Amino acid sequence: MTKKFRAHVKSVLESIISNEQSLTQMDAAVGDGDLGIGATRSGRLVLAIINNLDFQNNLSGSVMKMSDVWSDGFGGSSGPLWGSFFSRAAAKLSTKLAENTKETWMAAYQEGVKAMMECGGAQPGDRTMIDALHEGSEALKASPDSYGALSEAVRSG
Repeated sequence: MTKKFRAHVKSVLESIISNEQSLTQMDAAVGDGDLGIGATRSGRLVLAIINNLDFQNNLSGSVMKMSDVWSDGFGGSSGPLWGSFFSRAAAKLSTKLAENTKETWMAAYQEGVKAMMECGGAQPGDRTMIDALHEGSEALKASPDSYGALSEAVRSG
């Protein structure tokens, strides 16, 4: 179970890293163009520690550790925003990986979005990363099977 979950997290991080240029170009069109750089730096830092994290017996603590590493590595104003997202989400997760249900994952994601909005003051429609995160939350509410698939993948792994 833990191996499959760790592999999913690694896959997401590797996808972020491999898309550094695209992320930077998209951010440059509307912002300061450092999204890809910060995300890649943070992704590499989390990958460097991921094998030392105990997802099976300390999921919430492991996500908190990833949050600290991710937000410190990201820097700028995005670092604290992502830190608030992941730390609030981690607080909603059960300690044991296997105890988390699709409802737990959904609640964690939604709390993360809420924390980021509180930290940065942005609301949906303000043309910030909140728009994408909020749309993701709405899509998952409309189709919660996505979380069910994640939960089942984790349980069967």
